[in-house]
Amino acid sequence: MKTLQIATFGPDEQDAIAFGIKSFPIHKLVLLCFHEDKNKAEDFSRRIQSILGLPITITLVNKENIIRDTMDRINEILQLHGQEFKDILMNVSCGDKLLGCAALSTAFIHGVKAFGM
Repeated sequence: MKTLQIATFGPDEQDAIAFGIKSFPIHKLVLLCFHEDKNKAEDFSRRIQSILGLPITITLVNKENIIRDTMDRINEILQLHGQEFKDILMNVSCGDKLLGCAALSTAFIHGVKAFGM
């Protein structure tokens, strides 16, 4: 059973994402972050990829319309990967609180299991 994890990302508290990777099944990771956090997300993804060889995608969210844009980005991810993965998990442990709330709301709408560390 292949599992996709979608995680909110912020410049701090990245241990919560690593703990989610360690605690739950995962075959691919998608990081949701703001444009200003992209470089740190790339550094984090390189570290994870070098250790685990895990495929990681970074998806940027527009901060000006965070709720709507987060929902749109997650909808795109689900449409793109929904058939490929049997299980999808949402880690809302890291990053901006409003980003986490938007991701949690979208997970609820789509019936995606969400967790926080």
